[in-house]
Amino acid sequence: MRFNPQETTGSRVRLRYSVELHYELAGPAEFLLLLHAARTARQTVVEESFDLTPFQPSSLETDPVSGNRIAAFSASSRELSVRYAAVVDLEHEFVDPADVIAESPAGEKNIHAGDIILTVQGNPVTTPEDVAKHLDFTRKAGKKIVALLIRRGNDTTYVAVKL
Repeated sequence: MRFNPQETTGSRVRLRYSVELHYELAGPAEFLLLLHAARTARQTVVEESFDLTPFQPSSLETDPVSGNRIAAFSASSRELSVRYAAVVDLEHEFVDPADVIAESPAGEKNIHAGDIILTVQGNPVTTPEDVAKHLDFTRKAGKKIVALLIRRGNDTTYVAVKL
């Protein structure tokens, strides 16, 4: 059976996640947090909330290249709680497995037609460019193995791939 991209157009995954962080501060502190879901051509933030307790004014900047969003704020209380929650739609781009080189890490791990790479080292990916970017970053960080979360049919599993 040959891969047909028209059969998989519009494949989406809805991801709901939340993060809670609690800090004990010895004095005033400045924070830059990368908690917010990125906004990209293939990743849509459906809903989200960001709360600081006690309340602190914050700003949110977006990296124009990656779409990553960084919250910045100051805190002077002894304790600080941060909560972020989001619902994100991910649109996947399918790659013809015939384009996978047998000697490549994907080929060595026997990635099959219809397999979908969901994350690289825990980072959601939706395009081949996303995968390449995260693999390059992981390689430059000196890592020898990368963890991929893949979906094959109805099963989701992690695969460790040598770089």
